[in-house]
Parts: sequence; C-alpha cells; structure tokens
Amino acid sequence: MKEFRSNILLAALMLFVRLIIPERFVLPYIVCACILYAMRVSYWSSLVLLLLCACSLIPLHVTGGRIPETARVTEVHESWCILQSGRKQMLFYCDGPMLYDTEISLDGSLEDIESSRGFFRFDFSKYLSRRGIYKQYVTDEVTVSGFRSTMRRFLQEKTESFEDPLLKAFLYRTVFGISNDELLSGSLMQSGFSFAAVLFLLEELLKRFVKDRHRKIICISFCCFLILFYGPRLVLVSSLIRRALSFLKLEKQETSGIWMIAMILLFHEEVLSAAFLIPAVFMVSSLAEKNDSFFIRWTGLAMVQGVLYQKFSPLQSLFFPFYLRINGFLWLYGLLVIFFPFLACGPLIAIISELTLVSEKICIPGSPIGLGLPFFVILALSFYRNEYAAKIITGLYFSFLLTGLFHPFAEVTFINVGQGDSILIREPFNLNNVLIDTGKPSQYKVLKAMLEGKGIRKLDTMFITHMDSDHSGNMDVISEEYKARRVITEHEGTTLSGSLVFYDLNSLDTEDENRNSIVLVFEMNGLKFVMPGDADQITEETIVRKYGNLTCDVLKLSHHGSKTGSCDLFLDMLKPELGIVSAGAWQIYHHPSDETVQRLLKRHIPYLDTKDHGDISIVMIGPLSVLITSDGIVDVLSSPWQG
Repeated sequence: MKEFRSNILLAALMLFVRLIIPERFVLPYIVCACILYAMRVSYWSSLVLLLLCACSLIPLHVTGGRIPETARVTEVHESWCILQSGRKQMLFYCDGPMLYDTEISLDGSLEDIESSRGFFRFDFSKYLSRRGIYKQYVTDEVTVSGFRSTMRRFLQEKTESFEDPLLKAFLYRTVFGISNDELLSGSLMQSGFSFAAVLFLLEELLKRFVKDRHRKIICISFCCFLILFYGPRLVLVSSLIRRALSFLKLEKQETSGIWMIAMILLFHEEVLSAAFLIPAVFMVSSLAEKNDSFFIRWTGLAMVQGVLYQKFSPLQSLFFPFYLRINGFLWLYGLLVIFFPFLACGPLIAIISELTLVSEKICIPGSPIGLGLPFFVILALSFYRNEYAAKIITGLYFSFLLTGLFHPFAEVTFINVGQGDSILIREPFNLNNVLIDTGKPSQYKVLKAMLEGKGIRKLDTMFITHMDSDHSGNMDVISEEYKARRVITEHEGTTLSGSLVFYDLNSLDTEDENRNSIVLVFEMNGLKFVMPGDADQITEETIVRKYGNLTCDVLKLSHHGSKTGSCDLFLDMLKPELGIVSAGAWQIYHHPSDETVQRLLKRHIPYLDTKDHGDISIVMIGPLSVLITSDGIVDVLSSPWQG
C-alpha cells in the first residue's frame, strides 16, 4: 500500500484518462493501464487501480425505469432546471429560473434530449449525459404540488421580488451562480467558482486573526453549510476534500492524487468541466518548482479554456486569485442587498458588468483540438527533460495558438447550424478565410464557436447567397466582429479571395429570393465544390443550359435537400461524388425530402446530413482530401493514388 501511495498521482492520471477516452476503448485501456502500472509499481498496486477503474464505471444516477409521480427542482438555471426524484434526474426547460425545491407533479412525458454535434459547439445533450441525465420532461402545463421551505428558496423568492433586471441578474449570478448571458457573462461564474470565491475570501480574512488549525475548522464548517445550501456542487465538495486533507501529514503529491481520485469517483460524470480541470491545473502546477509553477499553471489554464471555451482569457488567468477575492466580496454584497435592498447601487453593478464583459472580450481565440495537436505534443515531449522545459512548452503553445499551427491545413467545413447554411473555407494557417452564409440568429454562438475554435480573427470574404434569415441571420454581427473585408450579397460573376477563385453561376435577377440565390463554384486541392444556396429547379435548369459540361466532386444540396432543388438535370450534369445536406430536425422540416433522397440513390450519390453527423469538414492534407465529421467518420475523398 505504501508503494501505491507514493505513486497515487500516476494512478489518478491514469484514471482520468480512462474517463476521457471513447467508450469502445475503455476495456483495452484498463487492461493496458493496469499492466503498465504493475510493471512500474507492483502487482498489488495494479489491483487497486483496477478496482478504482471498476468503481468509476458505476453510474451515479438511475437512467431507466418509469416516470416518477413527483420530482423536486434541485438545480436552477436561466432557461432550464434539473428535476430529481430519488436517484433519477431529468431536464426541464422553462421560461425563467424555477424556484428551488419546488415539488412538481409529473403528468407529462419523458423524451430523449436531442444531440447537437459539432467540432467546437457545446453539446448540451453530451454534457447532461456525462452527469447521468438522459431524458427531458415535457408537459403543456406545470403542476406544482408543493414546495420545501429552505433557505435557498427563501433567498431566491426575495431575489425575484426585485424589478430591476440588471440587479436581479447580478444577484442571481453572485449569490446563486446563475448567469444571464445577455446581461452578465463570465466563464468563471458559469463554472461555479463564485462558490469557491466565498471560501477563498473567508480564508484570506481569517488568516489575520485566527490560528491555522482553527481557521481550517471554520472553513470546513462553512463549506459544509454551503453544501447544505446549494447542494453537493463539484466546486464545494472539491474545496471540502482539499481542506480536510490539509489536516493529514501527507506529501503534496499524495494530497493531489487522493483529491483527484476522490473527485473522479464522486463526480466522474463531470471531470471534463472547468470546475474540475481548473483546480486540477493549480494542484499539479503546485508540485513543480517555484520557477516553473507559473508557466505550467499559465499553459494549463490556457489549454483548459481553449478546449472548453475556444478562447483564452489572459486577464482572468493571470489574476485568477484576484478574481476570486472580488467575487467573494460580491457574494457578500449580493447577500446584503437581498436583505437590505437600499444597499443596491445601480452604477456599481453596471460598472461590474462592464468590467466582466471587458475581461471576456480581451481574449486570444483558438482551440488546441486540431490536426496540429500531434505536432505540438511531439515537440513538447522532445523538450521534456530540458532544464527550461516549462518555459519552452509555454512558448510553443502560444506560438501554435497565435500562428494557427493547431489548424495548419486548408479545409472546407459545413457547419451544423440546424435548419440553415454556413460554410467556412480556410486556407492554411488562416491566411484566407471565407464564409458562405451565417445561419439563423439563434445559431450565432455555434458559428462563433467554430470561428474562435479555428483561431480566426478576420474574414477576408463573406458571401450571403440570399437574404432569408436562415442564411443571413448573423451577417451584420459577424461581419462587424470579424472585420470582413468584403460582404457580397449580389451577383458579381467572379470573386478572387486569396488564392481561391469563386464563380457565380446564377445569372437570374428576380424578386424570388431562393431563385435569385448566388450559386458558387470553386476548386480546392483538385476538388470542385458547388454551393447553390436555396436555388430552385428553374435556377438549376438555367445553369444546365448555360454550363452543360460542368461537373463537381462535392455538392451542397440546394434548399437543405428540399424537393424544390437538386433536380434530375442538375444532378446528371454535375455528377457529384458526395452530397452534403445542411438541415434541421426531421420532425419539423422533413429535409432532405424523400424525392431528393430517391434522386441521389438512383444515381448512387452518397450524402451526409449535418443533423446526423454534425460539422462536416474536408481537410486538404498535402495531396490528400480527407473527410472528417464531428461524429467520428474519417474517409479519404481523393488522393494521387486514386484513378
């Protein structure tokens, strides 16, 4: 057991990797990890690791069974809440924050939570499934059967009594950790760090007046109170375990390993959240020498934010302890305002809101999750034993981030924006970025996540095929934020952007928006693409008469696969090797239509749909054109060895 304790951090890291790998690789990984651990430590230690891996497979919540008669509101957010009955949890969408501890009679139905796949978009369904929540409760009318009188419900009722929306949003964020994205934002608050801020502030204040042991006891007691008040949030339980471990005379490495294993076993469905990863970065960096600790922490925070938020906030990372102190004071101030409303200061709250927004805007866009990541890992490992490894790896990371090396290849990406179109075309290292359409206004965050994830700071050219909202809905805001050099909304014939040449095939000029769509054709890496917007059969037949010998490799099906487009003559002329459908839920829009699908099947044209496969990207890796989808499909579309 002593050998296991001395290598407990390694066991914790192996256990963490177990939780982030795909399910189909879990059993082979556990076998390999236990063998490697036995070779490095001992046979008995590997059995302990095997037992921990087995424990991490046990679900924390019940996922099946019949719908219960009643459930209680245990977690509250701006537009949704979590209902719980025993160990069973379910999602419920609402118009505003529900009151904590409300008892609801469940006379509706349970439905699957629809998944929204994407390379960088936040998949709400996946987030909930990691927490053991697989169903959403659907009802026409909410039936409240009662409530529990709790302190948090009392405070929330007091908060609801305020009429000023900014003040209410401030109180919800500081006291309850519920963020309204339109009024106040902040990744730290959304991750639950406002709760940790209270404990951090208390500890800082007590340092001046109370002895070390008594201070720890007070902090643990207050942490237990917060857990009773807010529920067993990851951040609060994490703080409790860390403070409890401080009573034991353990090495830093042992403390970090025990903390990590405890959190993984208690919250293994939430280990990919900032609430776990950011404290883990601080713990791991504290094990390094003082000169290296800052660089390890800085790089770790940048990686976590890049993966989760597709951007890095230097201010929030550099002044993280300061942010905690400020938010601790804000929690205390918010609590006082709830009980003594005359203390509310509108200008102060407005200033806090603006400062929060400023810290969010000063960001470096980019995610390390890209095809350049293996090159970064190889380079980082080559400097692992270097005396200045931490500084060199930090420099490498930010060099990759700022120069686009994490996404070094040219690509065409059909973004999953639901019922709408948005296609991103990039040349290597973001030297030329072109966007065709912007989807609906409701898809702004999805589109922004893709652009930020790829590290894009400017757009060279933006095409809007026509002015329907599902194509032009974000035109103004995206063109302003990304300083688009050209926004093309009318027929221009030929457009040059970087080394790419776009030809508009449609010569019609009518009042019908769909018929008047800009129909683009361009070539990348030997592949010819056709993007017809929502062009109808009349437009397509006009193009056939004018360009009778035109062919293509990839066709974005017109009008989301509707029967009004992709006519027989058009398909027979183009002879595409692959069709792409950009459509929303089948139950609502019925796209692609049965008629269009039959036309494709008749000609043996395979097709992919964004609603099924998420983002669809064709990446140009040297002479290869590789198809990659966000649900895991990888295929080679063309290579120099194909005939």
